This record gives sequence, C-alpha cells and structure tokens, in this order.
Amino acid sequence: MISEALAFRIREHGLFSLAFLPENFFGTFLRPPLLTGGRLTPDLRGMGLLLTTPYLLLAFWPGKRPALESRALLNCLVIALPALLYYNDGSMQFGNRFALDWIVLGLIAATSAARRAPRWLPWLLTAWGAVVGAWGLQWFRGAFTR
Repeated sequence: MISEALAFRIREHGLFSLAFLPENFFGTFLRPPLLTGGRLTPDLRGMGLLLTTPYLLLAFWPGKRPALESRALLNCLVIALPALLYYNDGSMQFGNRFALDWIVLGLIAATSAARRAPRWLPWLLTAWGAVVGAWGLQWFRGAFTR
C-alpha cells in the first residue's frame, strides 16, 4: 500500500522525474543526523553518504585516472541516475538503500584514486565511516531492541 503522500507524488510527476533530483541528491549524499532532545540521532530516511561512507570522496581525487577508475565512475553515474530520479527515497534506512546498486563501483574508483591521495587520508576516511557506522549500530540497537 502506497501512502497518500507518495501516491500524490506519482500522480503529480510519475515514478521518475527531474523534480525528485534535488531531494534525492540531498538525501543520498548530504542528509545529516537529527538533533533530538539535545542528542544526535540518525535520520530514519537515511543519512548522506558523505557522512556514512566518506571514503567515496576519494573517487574524485585529482590526477590521471586509469581506465578502470574512469569506467567505474561512469557506470556509477549511469546506475545511480534512475534512483536519483525516483519518487521514493527508500524508506527507513541508515545510509542510502538505493546506493547499494552502485556503491561497489564507487568503492573501486575510490580505492584506485586512494593511491594518488596522501597516505593518511584513506585511513582517516575509513576510520570516520567505521565510527559513524558503530554509532548508528549502537543507536539502532537501543532504539529497536527494547
């Protein structure tokens, strides 16, 4: 059963539309946690990948790209575009459910580009993602196992 709000979006714009791009881009890459009662809590609509998986930023590190890296980035874009134009954001999630379709290709590109970045940066971004993931796991355990 589709909620009335989602049914309205479908009637207004169809299942896929450029009208959904700004909201989906924000949700996929930038959405922050919420401040609830003075504490940070995950946004149950998902949080941006720049917060949950910052290692992906390495995919855009400047320099000469090997063919595999360029192809991985291009395929990321091709695969991500339909989800960015979709009427729905994936519902309850910690990161972004629809990113699972392309994130492996993004990680391949990021890992290739990491060789050009300062040696400490991939470690820092990996640690940040692990800390955010551990925080989310602890929050979800407390919120849903009572």
